[in-house]
Amino acid sequence: MHQYAATLDWALRTILLIGFPAALALALLAGPILATLMGHGAFHQYDVLMSAQALVAYTVGLPAFMAVKILASAFYARQDVKTPVRIAVGCVVVNILCNLALIHVLLHVGLALSTAISSIVNATALAWILKRRGIYQVSPGWGQFSARLLLANGVLAGGLWCCRGSLDVWMQCGVWMRTSWLIALMAGGFCLYWLMLYVAGFRLRDVRPPADEPLAEGEVLCAS
Repeated sequence: MHQYAATLDWALRTILLIGFPAALALALLAGPILATLMGHGAFHQYDVLMSAQALVAYTVGLPAFMAVKILASAFYARQDVKTPVRIAVGCVVVNILCNLALIHVLLHVGLALSTAISSIVNATALAWILKRRGIYQVSPGWGQFSARLLLANGVLAGGLWCCRGSLDVWMQCGVWMRTSWLIALMAGGFCLYWLMLYVAGFRLRDVRPPADEPLAEGEVLCAS
């Protein structure tokens, strides 16, 4: 059980290490990404702007979407299929209620935000049940890990915000200019994020998978 909990904790840290900067970059570069991919022909600047707003709303739930995959698998590995399904059904209800509440205020953005909110509820409920049952145990070092993550993502957000430019400028650029600029932003953001993690003291060994522990004699008999 200790090894099981340690593996689950490692998976969640890895999810946050990748998911948070991905969501942040996707939110800040929503306009440039959609302008590059879709801002042509009859798809005008207003269409890009409206689509970008929905994309930003979806990114709110991106880390939760990723975490649900890990947390639900933690139940499946223990032959518990009912609990994740029940929670998923409850989240469908949450999604519908949020749709009804937000669509009149935020229009299409409200629909996207409702999906993000339901995914957050899903991940939170799965994690809470795992913790309550004693299946998931928080490993030491989360405070330091979170501080480094916050610093690196803050610097990443500042860098992308300063270099992304306005949507008006993107729509005036040609296709190749947009593509080159977007690739430069993505590559620069990637390097900046990992550089700040390194400066903050983070090393890849900090998120290595936990080493397998030998089974005790009783556990070997049970397994066989």
